[in-house]
Amino acid sequence: MKKKIISSLLICAMSITLLAGCGGSGDSSEKQDSSKSGAKESIVRITVADTPVMDPAVGMTEAALSIYPNVYDTLVWPEADGTVSNYAAEDYTVSEDGSSYDFKIKQGIKFHDGSELNAEDVKYSMDRAIEIGQGLGFLFAKKVKSTEVVDDYTVRFNLTQPSGVFVSSLARLYIVNKDLLTENQKDGAYGENGDFGMGYLQNQDAGSGAYQVEKFEQDQSVTVTKFEDFWGGFDEKNPEKGQFIIVDETVTQVTMMSNRELEISNPYLALETYEQLDAIDGIDLAGFYKGDVMSISTNTKKAPLDDEHVRKALAYCVDYDTLVNILYPDSKRLNSCVPPSVMGYTDTAFDVSFDMDKAKEELAQSKYADNIGDYEMEIAWVSNCPDREKIALMLQENAGKLGMKLSIVEVPWASIVETSATPETTYHMVTVITVPDYSEAGSIFETSFPNVKNGNPNTMSWAGSEELDAKIADAIGTIDIAQREQKYVALQEEFMKDVPTIPLFEQNFRYAYQSAYLEWGAAERAKAGEQAVPAMMGYNLLLTDMKLNLDK
Repeated sequence: MKKKIISSLLICAMSITLLAGCGGSGDSSEKQDSSKSGAKESIVRITVADTPVMDPAVGMTEAALSIYPNVYDTLVWPEADGTVSNYAAEDYTVSEDGSSYDFKIKQGIKFHDGSELNAEDVKYSMDRAIEIGQGLGFLFAKKVKSTEVVDDYTVRFNLTQPSGVFVSSLARLYIVNKDLLTENQKDGAYGENGDFGMGYLQNQDAGSGAYQVEKFEQDQSVTVTKFEDFWGGFDEKNPEKGQFIIVDETVTQVTMMSNRELEISNPYLALETYEQLDAIDGIDLAGFYKGDVMSISTNTKKAPLDDEHVRKALAYCVDYDTLVNILYPDSKRLNSCVPPSVMGYTDTAFDVSFDMDKAKEELAQSKYADNIGDYEMEIAWVSNCPDREKIALMLQENAGKLGMKLSIVEVPWASIVETSATPETTYHMVTVITVPDYSEAGSIFETSFPNVKNGNPNTMSWAGSEELDAKIADAIGTIDIAQREQKYVALQEEFMKDVPTIPLFEQNFRYAYQSAYLEWGAAERAKAGEQAVPAMMGYNLLLTDMKLNLDK
């Protein structure tokens, strides 16, 4: 009863806010009563932050990586414990010297157009990902020398050198329909492969997964529907459809949740908003540890952050306890650039606490000690993530006590992507989240700290070098798991001593969801205290892991 009373009061307050902000006139469609069910359609609607790139050889945002596992199959499947299991592959063997892998593909897997998935499709998918060179193709570009079709259902990957992480990384090789894309390719930059079907995949799919794309609306939504011939089968209560909707405005999400027009919120709402939603009857919160590292990326190529002592001074200016206890409750304090939920993490790499005296000492050792006030450092935060502004404000206030000037910049994610292309255009600092692409420490190093000429939001520290590349390659190339883990630890300890990035915490990503009628397997496992999902982006939003009780 208490929850229902609070719910009613919050709904009234939010309705008034919505009307005032939108100039509305009290239309009955805006009434927020969670006790009234919306349409009894078998659909799960989920908010995402951006328009997903539908081509799995190109996209790598959270929205895209949430759709791919629903629409495409992979040879192996990532498990919550960090291991992988056979999926579209029924088994694999590795050569004695570790230089090649043969994968036997399950027979009878159908693409959404009814044709059968075979070894040619897997080879084409790997070749395509490497040659296009975007998205997650970097996971394979330096590892795979060539791919061969051994027979209709066997594919062989020949590696440039033995790799301890190759099989794990295959959880990100999304298999596309070769014949479909070849038939629909246009002229392009890839020789006889034209545009590799990239134009075709702008608004549809070429997959064999549990769901297929039904409708793509740029800057609005992507709707997927059950593929009835999916080889893995369905539970009778799995949703018939899923819809990934782009909704930035907090008040719109709250209204849609209240009206049962939205099943799952995005994970970027302010803490206060989650508390409001949790107070509404029939709505609960789910929180996941999925390897999301919140950090302050520092541009090591831009003065004064090219000096390690300035970076260390800033690290001592962060009130870490306030972050994990108040601003981001239930998040895990980090002592590395690597999340605790992956193999190879160490808590000895970054031993820094909130200490203004030590910050002052570090700044005094800097080559900018006498003129630090001459430099204005921008710290950017993504505009649809309001709690990140609080991180920036905290750092601005504390660093200001030492004479450092920080200006806070609110920018959309698209601007972060655009400006991260070069060191010169990259902001001094950005509050950013990085996520492993497979469940090992090597993934963070491969993704965030390679030596690159053309950057992306993962490489905004610009801390890569040829020497570091060699050490990363050595670590991930080590076959023995125990030895590989030791190399990961040593790599973190050496890398973090100069603080090329300021790790804050592994975020407990919160979502509000309609628990009254949606059974969300990952949410229930998380509530039970389990590691509910792999430490990889996107695998917490599997539609086959959700069941709808439409009579509630």
